[in-house]
Amino acid sequence: MDETRAGRTVSLLTSLASQTALLTALMFYFGWVSTRAAYRYFRVDTSLLDFSTVDYMVRGVRLAYPTLLTLGLVAFFCMHAHHVVRERAESDPELTRRLGRLLEHAGFGGVLAGLALVALLDSGSGTEPPPGPALMTAGFAAVAYGDALGPGRPRARSPLWRGMAIVLALLSLFAAAAGYAEIVGRRTARTTLAELPDAPDVVVYSKDDLLPDPVPGVRSVRLKRPAGAEPLYRYRVTGLKLLIRSGGRCFLVPEDWRPERGPVIVLPSDPKDLEMRMEFREAGS
Repeated sequence: MDETRAGRTVSLLTSLASQTALLTALMFYFGWVSTRAAYRYFRVDTSLLDFSTVDYMVRGVRLAYPTLLTLGLVAFFCMHAHHVVRERAESDPELTRRLGRLLEHAGFGGVLAGLALVALLDSGSGTEPPPGPALMTAGFAAVAYGDALGPGRPRARSPLWRGMAIVLALLSLFAAAAGYAEIVGRRTARTTLAELPDAPDVVVYSKDDLLPDPVPGVRSVRLKRPAGAEPLYRYRVTGLKLLIRSGGRCFLVPEDWRPERGPVIVLPSDPKDLEMRMEFREAGS
């Protein structure tokens, strides 16, 4: 008896560990997709940000709540609909079979429409949100459930058919969630850009000219040399806003930065690395 109880405990712990590992991997992946989309908007590669696994997971958790809530609501109403169908099947099996055929046909239509939208998106249309994977998820789920209602196929084929449809539905759901994470990342980038005017101004002092080439909206001024003394800083750069500080670097953008113009300036966050200093001021001061 003790051995059986111990075996059940080990099995439960193993199951929890595997589910936790899967959830952690999903949170990391969706956080990475969202972050990559957000900073790709500013033409910054995520490898430069040097984010940790926890950083990506925190960003993934912010995506998890609305996603899980939506899936929970869909599952709740689907379970209610399944209960109604089961009650109806007992009194009218033929109607149930017809419903199964209808669901299968509608499911195939949804899958084909989803594939067409995915192809359209890949062709560069930039459609948002990506309805293709969502339609494919609903389509494959409808095919699997319609087949389970017994539309008249040989029963030997049904388990394999339903299994393939369920797997494809899960893969499509994963693609839809990844597409949603990318949309959230782009929206985050646009929000960050809209809030830049209210962010503190950044003034950089340095010994060398940090902007040998002109940058629209950014001003580099050579400071006057004190009489009889070597200045600690020779240049002052203004017109910058802080995008993010990460990985020992400061990512700065012009205050009027736009996606079609303007660079992202990367400077060491430690003044000793560039013999410079940065001042953060109130916007417009």
